[in-house]
Amino acid sequence: MKASQILAFAVGPVANALLGLATLPLVAWLFTPEDVGRMSMLNVALSFCLLFCSLGLDQAYVREFHAETHRGALFKKVLLPGLVVLLVICIGFTLVPGSLTLLLTGQRDTSLSLLIMAGLLCAFLSRFLSLILRMQGRGLAFSLSQLMPRLIMLCATGVYTTFYTKHTLMQLVSAWALGLMVATGVLIWLTPGGWKIPRGSPAGSVRLKDMLRFGLPLIPGGMAFWGASTIDRVFVRTYAGFDELAVFSVAISVAGVAGILQTVFTTVWTPVIYQRAEDADVAEIVSKITRWMTIAVVSMFCIVGLLSWTLRYILPSGYAATGHILASCLGFPLLLTLSEVTSVGIGLRRKTLYLLMASAVTLGVNIALNAALVPATGAGGAAVATSLSFWFFLVLRTEFSVRVWQKTPRFEAYIFMLLCVCAAAMSSLTGNKAEGLLTGIWLMLLVSVLLCNRRFIWAEISSFRQEIKQKKTESCHR
Repeated sequence: MKASQILAFAVGPVANALLGLATLPLVAWLFTPEDVGRMSMLNVALSFCLLFCSLGLDQAYVREFHAETHRGALFKKVLLPGLVVLLVICIGFTLVPGSLTLLLTGQRDTSLSLLIMAGLLCAFLSRFLSLILRMQGRGLAFSLSQLMPRLIMLCATGVYTTFYTKHTLMQLVSAWALGLMVATGVLIWLTPGGWKIPRGSPAGSVRLKDMLRFGLPLIPGGMAFWGASTIDRVFVRTYAGFDELAVFSVAISVAGVAGILQTVFTTVWTPVIYQRAEDADVAEIVSKITRWMTIAVVSMFCIVGLLSWTLRYILPSGYAATGHILASCLGFPLLLTLSEVTSVGIGLRRKTLYLLMASAVTLGVNIALNAALVPATGAGGAAVATSLSFWFFLVLRTEFSVRVWQKTPRFEAYIFMLLCVCAAAMSSLTGNKAEGLLTGIWLMLLVSVLLCNRRFIWAEISSFRQEIKQKKTESCHR
């Protein structure tokens, strides 16, 4: 994949995250914390729907795309089974009017339930239609499809701000559903060659049974990871209520900007490392990138920990605790990104069962920690539980990689990540009682990681300068 293609595919997720960050204060000021918390549960339901109802056939489509010449028929085969499952689920909720909103928001509302179902159906269709753009290498169009729902939601929210003085959950869900509907319409318009089946064309060579045999085993691992990354919101809703869930979801949304690092990095890292899998220096590459990522992750933890107090001037007073739990909410995206590097051996050796095992153990740890912390400490306890459980996830994935591949330097990363997680936990559980002490801790961690790696950083900078000088010399001799 060329650099321009990588950039085109990365634009959408990056712009989406930045747009979400810009939308956040608007939503927090306009809507009640309870409604913001209820919207968080809707997003949990959306992620579950896309994971479960896809039946792993989205991955099968990616796998078979280049081998299948009749791609319209292939798309129909992967789309219809999951769509039928989703329609059956929706019909089941329709038979008990308002039951979907009662489950998600604690309120029975038939109109809202139907609107949510429409949004879920559009999100499902968008998921598969966007795969066509991805596999065709149309990076900018793919990025547009990722950006469209958030952009439409922002515009709709702006309209509600202009014409309404009272803001309700129906308005928030309507904006969300409208964004998904428009995105689906645009995707249908952009991808006719990927889903149209010419009259009289053959059914294709790939059988649905074979694709299900490939896709269905992926669901348990995906469900385990989904549970590990979302169970905290279920505990907060159950034990602390929608007010606390709103604080937690806003902190997660702000921390989600760190997901830009994960998106861009994995977009670049995965194809590069698999391309160089047989090179003799692949272990050295992994070691270097691990050190750089450790420095980057610790620095991001520290900078956010030092600056999180600024949120109190951006968000309403009801979200005062957001700044205290923000560093812990960073644990999920940052530790996940680091684990993508340290566990590369699992992918290189195709031992994906270890990914399922790591996700399952992380889910168990997260449930236990949430059960212990959330009833007493609310959103702060949930943030700590998820952050600490993903430290275990990092260690497990890395050790499994070492087991199936080869040893790489990793203990420095473990120690620095644990120190960051503990400092973030202190912030989450003590609030503003230890702000001065925490400022000193974050500064010490930042200085420590830079001092411990000063020779490595200087050597890498010198090597980079030497390469630039060499290229300039070569260009002058031509």
